[in-house]
Amino acid sequence: SACTPFASEICDERNNDCDGSVDEGLPQITCYRDRDGDGVGDEETTMSACACPAGWVQRADLFDCGDRNANAFPGQTAYFSEPYCPANGTTSECARLDGALVGGSYDYNCDGREQHQYPNFIRDADTDRRGCATGSDGICRPLQRLCCLNTCGEELARVTMCTTSGGVCGAATERVTQSCR
Repeated sequence: SACTPFASEICDERNNDCDGSVDEGLPQITCYRDRDGDGVGDEETTMSACACPAGWVQRADLFDCGDRNANAFPGQTAYFSEPYCPANGTTSECARLDGALVGGSYDYNCDGREQHQYPNFIRDADTDRRGCATGSDGICRPLQRLCCLNTCGEELARVTMCTTSGGVCGAATERVTQSCR
């Protein structure tokens, strides 16, 4: 639309007063790039404007640790069994070295550490379903103390219950993948 000489500038990315400048003299705010649309911006990519355009946010109290993956943001409460790549957002784009993922992160909640979904459980280390044994008191119990999956994305057999069947103590197991955030 056309400008009007001596008109007041309004925040609309146009030259309202015909002086060759756009939105001059208006209060400026810092906008942070939000590539993944999760409402949390990238601290490293900023611009000043009188209003943040689409794909940018004003919020400056939290910053995104993975701004190319909408699942990674401060306060994330869900757990994930696959890492994301902070540089480009998806696992498929992560570099692979000898079949292993390189540069991926499980820190989906941006707190600087990986939190395990299963921090403690009874592990059937050799998956022989014998993670339990009968104690001197005749009770079928787990063989090991609580254990942990230390690696995010690792899959192991977990003892869910010790049972006695036909006088034999055995373990019911399930496969679990250590999901993290």
